[in-house]
Amino acid sequence: MGLNHFFHNVDLIVNFFEVVVLIIIISMSTIKFKSLFFGGVITGSERSNNFEISYFLTALVVTVFHFVGSSISQFVLHSGLEKMEKRQIFYFMMFFMEFVGIVTLISLHKLIACNFSRITFYVCLLSVVMALLQMLEFVSRGIYDLDVFTSFYRYSVVLVNLSTLTLISAYPLFVFYKKAVKY
Repeated sequence: MGLNHFFHNVDLIVNFFEVVVLIIIISMSTIKFKSLFFGGVITGSERSNNFEISYFLTALVVTVFHFVGSSISQFVLHSGLEKMEKRQIFYFMMFFMEFVGIVTLISLHKLIACNFSRITFYVCLLSVVMALLQMLEFVSRGIYDLDVFTSFYRYSVVLVNLSTLTLISAYPLFVFYKKAVKY
């Protein structure tokens, strides 16, 4: 149970820092907060803000879906289902959340006619990797009851989550660094 507790704590820490980064992004934005949410389609004069809007959408979707996914995973893990049912529901729901997160991110960008930033592209790639990991565990543990990939899965999930957090955190850190070097 110790290793599961460690991974759960890492998940909580990642959730916390995602919220902190989202708050920092909103506070340092040159775009009005209301425009980030309800800006509509980006027009010619707003194209220079494309990166910031794409970045904000990415951070928002990652944070919301990570929180929802964590809540669902804890609900499933503490349910009264038998072991195999629990595994199947858990891994399928985690796969489904990753898939819906990617679709949501793409849809929001299409909705406001915003191009993907490079960070958004990399976050989507990491989400695809995470979805594949979830599906791999769904098949190996949920269907065949094999623990062959479990260690690989656990550490890979932590690595993907930390990589996503690093990508989301990179821009605010870069901006703060640029400001610190100026002074």
